[in-house]
Formats: sequence, C-alpha cells, structure tokens
Amino acid sequence: MPGGERGPKQMDLDCRGKACPMPVLDMRKALQDMGAGILTVLVDNEAASQNVARAAAKLGCEVAVQQVGRDFVVRIEKRAVDGVEERDGAASTATVVWIPTRTVGRGNDELGAALMRAFLYTVTQQSSPPTRVVFANRGVELCCEGSDALESVKALERAGAEVLACGMCLDFLGLTDKLCVGRVSNMAEIVEALSEADKLITV
Repeated sequence: MPGGERGPKQMDLDCRGKACPMPVLDMRKALQDMGAGILTVLVDNEAASQNVARAAAKLGCEVAVQQVGRDFVVRIEKRAVDGVEERDGAASTATVVWIPTRTVGRGNDELGAALMRAFLYTVTQQSSPPTRVVFANRGVELCCEGSDALESVKALERAGAEVLACGMCLDFLGLTDKLCVGRVSNMAEIVEALSEADKLITV
C-alpha cells in the first residue's frame, strides 16, 4: 500500500462443532487479543450465529451474519476504541429471577406446579418487573407451548422483563420449536446476567 499503510487486522475463528457457550467465549477472547480489526467467526448452526452476533454487538462492534451453505459466517468489526456494553439507568438496580425448575420446592409435583403458577403470577403483580427472568433445565418448559404458566411469563415480558430460555436445555428436551415467549439464550449470557444482578431471586 502507498506510504506503507496497512489494512485492518483480520482474524478467522472456526467454531464449528463447538457446543454452547464456547463460540461466544472464544469470540470474546479473540476480540480481546486482536485489538482493532475484523474477526470472522464460522459456526454451524443459526442459534450459535445469533449468540455470537448478539454478544459482539453488546461489546460495541459492527456485526453482519451470512449463511453459506449449512454454515453461518459472523463478520465482526472492532473499532480502535473498545466497545463498552450499554446500560440503562435500571441496570444499577437490576433484578434477575432464576428459574431452573418447573416446580417450586421438592416433594409433591402437583403442589410444586401450583406454587410456580402462583409465584409467576404474583411477580406480574409487582409494581416494577424484574430486569430479566432466566429459565433453565425443566424450567424452560414454562416458556413453551402447553405451559399452564405461559400467560404469566408473557405478561412479564410485556411489562418489560427480558425472558431468557437456555438453548442447551431447550435442545436437550426437544422443545426448541415449542418456545412461545422469550428468546433462546446461552450459558455465557446467562452467567453474565446472574453475575451482574444487584438482586437475585431464585426458585
């Protein structure tokens, strides 16, 4: 190039075959190591491409996703100044509800299911909704078709709560196509949500 100019640094990262949350974690590490430039991440499923793209966008990067055959290419442009995840005023008092089960307590499942319905409905009646409601393990069933608590979960989302359902759990239970409310999340994002909570409510 004239004057010895160089183009932006470029790096390729092949994350095909890697389970959640490795593509996101590998992407973050690569961005930290490379400085400004363009990182291309190759994954083999749409959920992974969305997770990587969303995580990169939260870091302030420009992101574009393209499907090539059965694979997905996520192009991430990192500027000279590291992006900082934006937070709104509510983040200082973030409340996260962690639901890793479809029932409350152990013992009688029928009673536990009734308690969960009552719990979720009661949360919808609070003056301020939680910042995030995170579902994992069989708790993801509450967000899916056929759930008798579905209307309460939908009400929480309408009130402004971000509803996250563990993608690994949905896939393991064969419920990915049955998700009715919220969005598919990944373990990296879930751990981040839990660790950033000012108040954590667990069932």
